[in-house]
This record gives sequence, C-alpha cells and structure tokens, in this order.
Amino acid sequence: MKQALLIIDVQRDFCEGGVLSARDTHSLIQPLNEAISWCVEHDIVCVFTRDWHPSDHCSFISQSGTWPTHCVQGTSGAEFADGLNIPVSALVIDKDSDKDTMSYSAFGNTNLDKKLQQIGIIEVAATGIATDYTVRETVIDALRCGFKVSVLIDLIRPIDVKQGDSDKALNDMKTAGASLLTSKEWLQKVSYARG
Repeated sequence: MKQALLIIDVQRDFCEGGVLSARDTHSLIQPLNEAISWCVEHDIVCVFTRDWHPSDHCSFISQSGTWPTHCVQGTSGAEFADGLNIPVSALVIDKDSDKDTMSYSAFGNTNLDKKLQQIGIIEVAATGIATDYTVRETVIDALRCGFKVSVLIDLIRPIDVKQGDSDKALNDMKTAGASLLTSKEWLQKVSYARG
C-alpha cells in the first residue's frame, strides 16, 4: 500500500503570532518534522499544501468574505512555518490562488487527487492546520476520492472559532470513514504493513 503524508497549511499566518492563528502551534513543528523525516527515510511522499491567495481574494473581509487578509502570495505570512522541514522531494500544492475560488479542501481546484493517483497513492495521513476547517474538508474530500485516510490527531491544531468546533470536526471525519490515530500508531501501522 503506497502512502502519502499530507501537511496541510502549516504557514506563518496560521501559526502563533500570525493574523489567523491556530492554537498551540509551537508544539506542532518538532513532532511534525520527526514524522516528515521518517517518511522521507521510508520513501513515503510528503505533500505540503498552502493557501496562496492574491491580495484581493474573495475570502477576505476586505472583499466581503469571512476572514482577515492572510497568506497573500509572496508575503512572509504565506511562507511555511519557521523551522518546518520541507524535503527536496516534497510535492507543494497551492490552494485558492485565483481570487474568485474558495475551498478549504486541498482537493478543491488543485487536481491533487489525480496527482496522487498518478504516483500510486491509495492511503493518506492528514496533519496540519486547522482541524476544524482545512483538515476536516481535505479529509472528507480524500475519502470521497476513494483514498483511505488517517488523521494524526497529535499533529493537527484547531482554530475553534466556536468552542467545540474541533471536536465536531474530528467526529465528522471519523463518521465519514477516517481513522483517528496518533502519529506513533500510524508509523507502527505503516511499518507493519511494509513488513
């Protein structure tokens, strides 16, 4: 079974100190880097997604959208988080780079499903930011596309605009068919499957 690790939107604007920060992101980088390094050593594809918005993106409050201006193409806020390991072999997927398209999912308007299928991926493990938005929608879309999906619950972080949003998102992902695992459990499972 060929797997991919999805690292979803771990960008400066979504980390502590950013304009739209998730909770407790400082504690995310080191264990995420450890999982990335393990995947590289074991030839597991690492896919990094990022919001890559034009300055007049439809999701921004300034354009009558919902969110403050964030992750604008070429700005420091759109860069991957400080200290995050981006392997040379990584696949980087830009999301919502057109001002009129809006999708929380990494599969929305990106052809990610076809890119993964072309290289033989049948199972993905989701990590990153934010549990209650992009992680949830990416996981549910991955399941719709026919991938087996694990959510690595220690390697995701919520925004929780409303209290309980992330708990609901986890339940939604599980109900849709995703496995909720720790990164340690997932690495053990992959190691066992590979013999």
